[in-house]
Amino acid sequence: MNRNEVYEIQIPLPPLLRQHEIVEHLDRVFAHTAELRSSYEAQIRDLETLRQ
Repeated sequence: MNRNEVYEIQIPLPPLLRQHEIVEHLDRVFAHTAELRSSYEAQIRDLETLRQ
């Protein structure tokens, strides 16, 4: 496969509105993940404090 063939490949994309919906969903998922990580890290710190 050469460069010109690669340039000719068409990648289908969902409509713009759907793309925005996907981004909003991923933003919520990433925010929730960050909250969980922060909570777990705080719990680990608390456990380490209790062990001392």
